[in-house]
Amino acid sequence: MIDVRWGQAITFGSRGSAKTAAPAGLDFTEGDASWTTAEFCGFQFRLPASQRDVVGRLNISPYLLKDKVLRQEVWIFLNGLLASYNIVTAPAEISFTVPKPIVTARDVQLRLVIPTAAQPKALGVSADERRLGLLLREVAFAAG
Repeated sequence: MIDVRWGQAITFGSRGSAKTAAPAGLDFTEGDASWTTAEFCGFQFRLPASQRDVVGRLNISPYLLKDKVLRQEVWIFLNGLLASYNIVTAPAEISFTVPKPIVTARDVQLRLVIPTAAQPKALGVSADERRLGLLLREVAFAAG
């Protein structure tokens, strides 16, 4: 589990800090970003104590394929509570509020549910059998 400081990004890819965050459903073979490899994925971290609202920012790019995969839907859950739902059609930074009960608990499980994740092999574009949804670059948190 990673201890996060305000403004410190959890990074992805082969050099990323997310590798030590009990990840599931993430690929760490690329340099500075990680593909989600299943419809369900996530990782764990610990937030500092805060008396204020906390905002999370997730920097992502969707897996798209012309005329076949036009968007990715992503549900963000924190300790089982829905924090955000987004439809992603281009690289984006998604902001979401971390509910106070989660800030109080400090230990956080961030889970992404991506029902539109697609398998390149099934689409006939490569031999890749992963279910690609989002390319994650970083996530950071700030006290509001």
